[in-house]
Amino acid sequence: MTETASETIHSDILLVVGGNFTPDHLGPEGYAVVAARLRAAPEDYLSAFEKMFIGENFDALNLSRLHPVALLKQLAGTSPSRVRQTAERLLKQLDAVLVVYDAASDKQALSQLLPESTMRLSQRLDQCRRELEEFTR
Repeated sequence: MTETASETIHSDILLVVGGNFTPDHLGPEGYAVVAARLRAAPEDYLSAFEKMFIGENFDALNLSRLHPVALLKQLAGTSPSRVRQTAERLLKQLDAVLVVYDAASDKQALSQLLPESTMRLSQRLDQCRRELEEFTR
């Protein structure tokens, strides 16, 4: 893969997970161009996504501000088993980060103990996790 192709994939991923990947935001033509690139090279996009957001580059705070499910939805039709694997890997990391949140039987009591920003972070990550679980069923 050329450096230009790699940069395009990286930019496309950030666009999709950033929450602005809609025909209204990009225009119908711009949206279609990016969607076609995604469908044409799902393995390349998933590999790049994993390098950017899973494993040693996992950043819970950063991930809580993004929409990784948006990318996986785009690629699920062309590479369902790989999307499932990627979702499972990300879920494992989210499970590890959310161990205290999960252990609390009373989320209201937990919210009294944690700073508000930490509680909101946990809630956003939990929502992401629930959305990712759809890919593993």
